[in-house]
Amino acid sequence: MEKGFITVNDIKHYVYCEAIVYITHVLGIAETTTNYMELGQEIEKEKSLAPVLSMFKVAEVIKRPYLVSPMLKLTGTPDFVLRTKTNELIPVEIKWSEPTKSGAGKRDHVVQIAAYAILLERTFNERKYSVKRGVIYYLRPKGRLLLINIDYELKKEVLKILDSIRGIINAKKIPKTSRKKCESCNYNRYCPWKKEETRK
Repeated sequence: MEKGFITVNDIKHYVYCEAIVYITHVLGIAETTTNYMELGQEIEKEKSLAPVLSMFKVAEVIKRPYLVSPMLKLTGTPDFVLRTKTNELIPVEIKWSEPTKSGAGKRDHVVQIAAYAILLERTFNERKYSVKRGVIYYLRPKGRLLLINIDYELKKEVLKILDSIRGIINAKKIPKTSRKKCESCNYNRYCPWKKEETRK
């Protein structure tokens, strides 16, 4: 990734917990996964795509396209992008987790899909593709497929988050927030909030 660029995963992490942006970009600590784990996940995701395809008249399935906007300095790689026969592009994310208790998409995942939509619009704009919907497919506990409406307000939220992320990186200060989800966070042992609470 080029210097100064933000990823869609950064946006997802920010919505989950702002401290992750500080940990990854200021402290320089990256989330680690093995090649074996990544390969296994990719194979399972491809197997899980069938219910998604049945929802649309699909002309093409694009697997893990690398998307970039030089103007926004934003990059991202969705699991899949569907191109329909009506020239609609639909970003798809397959999650190894469950939706919210109400059955809705988790906020960080919804914003993630919207960020991919923005990148798709900017990447394929000259071809005049429509990007108005996205899909989140939760594999647990029994599989739940959600169609996400990507409207102006949601895209506006993504751009606002981009500015906030750059503010954290430039200030190099631990962001102040009351949202703490440490128990299920992969960055738990690096969390500056946790260390501060231990010292108290």
